Amino acid sequence: MAKTKLTEGLSDNISSALKYVIFADLYPIVKRTGGMATIMFSNIDHKRLIKWLKGLDQTDTYSENEDALKDVYSRISVSSALKDLYRTVDKLKSKETSSEENEQRISDIEMVMRKIQKTLKAKLSKEDLELFDKMSDLLDSPAEDAAKSIEGSVGASTKEPEPETEPETEPEPEPEPEQDEVEESLKMEVYLKSVIREMIEKRLKLK
Repeated sequence: MAKTKLTEGLSDNISSALKYVIFADLYPIVKRTGGMATIMFSNIDHKRLIKWLKGLDQTDTYSENEDALKDVYSRISVSSALKDLYRTVDKLKSKETSSEENEQRISDIEMVMRKIQKTLKAKLSKEDLELFDKMSDLLDSPAEDAAKSIEGSVGASTKEPEPETEPETEPEPEPEPEQDEVEESLKMEVYLKSVIREMIEKRLKLK
């Protein structure tokens, strides 16, 4: 529950950018030939990626535009800058941080995702953007699953705070005897000594 609260809102804030990520990678995901998404989701296999599509690859919209989507990927996949951004997200989502540092990590992921969205949009032609709008509703669910995967990775790599330990308490020193008690003890010691001496003297006289 605590980890859910720590990452709350992250998936909502990055799902829009992930629609562009999925769109650019639709062709290789469907064909199981790799794709840039495997850089960002190094912990996810192709079977999982296909499940995220929820049958999008079986729709007429995909079939009718497969060649266009192949072209989109071939143009965008050569970008080393985009690949570096994808690697950055992959590292950030699995980087172990404390709950106190998590706010900054989440902020960094959101910032990188915004940059990815901006970069992808800039690389898409007018026709590409029209196709994106046409497929937008179909991309919602895969993008949400991808966003939840990132959110889950952040939650899983958040270190639990160390339990607070009770400070060790020093044993209280024995109270010093009061002056009257000391004097009384000395008097008793003197008295006992005198009694013992008398007993010894009496025994000696009896002999």
